[in-house]
Amino acid sequence: MVRKSSRDLYTGISMPKELMDLVDKFLKEHPHYGIKSRAEYVKRAIRRALEEDQYILDTAKRNYKKSLELIGKDGLIFKKIQKLSEKHAREQYEILMNLEKELKEK
Repeated sequence: MVRKSSRDLYTGISMPKELMDLVDKFLKEHPHYGIKSRAEYVKRAIRRALEEDQYILDTAKRNYKKSLELIGKDGLIFKKIQKLSEKHAREQYEILMNLEKELKEK
């Protein structure tokens, strides 16, 4: 079995010093938080951000699917749009007929 080196298991990232200073300050001021190192803190923050982003994407996906159901042929939104479109088309037709009538009279 081939063992992977730490170079194969880890990668480095650059962070602004100001941000890392804030992390260090937080860890120093809150030792009861249970995080021993800045690396551990950053890993935890990234995992939380990924979970949050995934939740947002999953929620958006569910909402999109619900919207599609509503927009479907028997959906509420579709019926409202259809009624508005029909009303708008009738109004446009009446306007065109009135214009045509006015033009003929001139």
